[in-house]
Amino acid sequence: MGIMENFHGNFNYYKDTCSKATSKAVAVMERERLNIGDKLGYKLAGELEAMNSLYNLEYESVYELNRNSSAHSAIGAPTNSNHRYITEDVPYLVVPCYLLGEKVGINSPMMFSCITIAGAYNDENYLETGRNIKKIGVADKSLEEIKEYLKYGNK
Repeated sequence: MGIMENFHGNFNYYKDTCSKATSKAVAVMERERLNIGDKLGYKLAGELEAMNSLYNLEYESVYELNRNSSAHSAIGAPTNSNHRYITEDVPYLVVPCYLLGEKVGINSPMMFSCITIAGAYNDENYLETGRNIKKIGVADKSLEEIKEYLKYGNK
């Protein structure tokens, strides 16, 4: 967040904010997401697999992809915490994933940390205002009912 605010978006979002340490943290959150998918019966693609496929690349790590992908080098950088990378991604992607995991017994401390930090940036409780399990319609469902609901939707 410091680089976004201090450099007013005048940097390469993927290359300049990606380090070996941040890549490790992202990998922890990725494992959490994949574990939740597994518990719900999904074989989800990993980020590296998805990005390589989407952009027709052959990188061996997310770190390498973020640092070297010409497709990602053209993406502009946010200037503050009220950018959609936070105000949309956290409440509508990370929150439901985290809460679904919690509901089915998967601990996801990295997701929780990201949600908490993003909320602190924006004075927002994303666990309450985001797409939570009550809003999704699965708050009172069992694991098998959630799997069925996600498979076919609420008909």
